[in-house]
Amino acid sequence: MSALAIRDETMALILTDPGSLRALGKAAAHAVFAEWLRNPPRGPGSNRIACAKYSGEPLSMEAGEITGRGSINQAAVRKHRAATIDEL
Repeated sequence: MSALAIRDETMALILTDPGSLRALGKAAAHAVFAEWLRNPPRGPGSNRIACAKYSGEPLSMEAGEITGRGSINQAAVRKHRAATIDEL
């Protein structure tokens, strides 16, 4: 299945700052993500995440994944991380 295919379920690619994870520690980071997946933030619309994958690689300005204003360029993320997204 292509990374750009439409899916019926919400999936998440979790991107974090590796330095923050090192400071938190592997076990604590795992516990934080596990709790977040069990009890996601509530808001309008669907909050159920059917599948999630953690990526230890931070977003790349060089790859165009972050704009000059600091926003996430979702198209660039999908393009450069297609293999990881396909694993979801």
